[in-house]
Amino acid sequence: MPRMKPMLFNTQMVRATLAGDKTATRRIIRNQPTIGAELICENLLPETVEAGAGAVFAWSDGTVSGAPWAEGDILWVREAWGDYREHYEDGEGPYILYRADYPDGAKSVPFPENEKTDYADSWDLPKWHPSIHMPREYARIFLRVKKVRAQLLKEITREEIKAEGITQEAMERMLSPGSSAPRWVVDTIYKRLFSELWNSTIKPDKIDSCGWVASPWVWVIEYERCEKPEEDVE
Repeated sequence: MPRMKPMLFNTQMVRATLAGDKTATRRIIRNQPTIGAELICENLLPETVEAGAGAVFAWSDGTVSGAPWAEGDILWVREAWGDYREHYEDGEGPYILYRADYPDGAKSVPFPENEKTDYADSWDLPKWHPSIHMPREYARIFLRVKKVRAQLLKEITREEIKAEGITQEAMERMLSPGSSAPRWVVDTIYKRLFSELWNSTIKPDKIDSCGWVASPWVWVIEYERCEKPEEDVE
């Protein structure tokens, strides 16, 4: 059976994954090599580090890190969610909603025209809970890991940025309507959009060491959507 592992996604990441635009994500390597160290091996035996590691990587400064994920693992996405505790006519509950399905800042949702009444024309959304607090049974997005590799953050390419969910439409909105731009300008815009997304996921006190400018080593996790496994293993 594949291993099941949680993965935190913010709302922008969830929307991009649901739309099919995002097929990869990057996470900080905790055991950071020293500045200037080169990746020299990514085929070490997993037994050289903690049990359960995926591929194991080594750098020229002697740093060795095992990826927490491996090909074939199933990630269940933790996202911002809310619930109604009332029991409905069918006796089931709670009723789960997901923040990514609604406009940013929305407090209520309008009823369709044929459902409006003299008493109400909208229904209130629940309080959103942080993704870190989502229990596994509420997860709706499951991802099968295709590949895990190590990379310096700033070495990301245009195609890799697209795989992170930054679309061509988003890039073109940064240009004047109807204008074209040389390749280096387009690449710069893509990297700017990705750097803003990346920095939005980093705590302020970690920006100097983990932000875009710092260009830390990261795990690159490539994935594909999959169905919820019938059985899972921690």
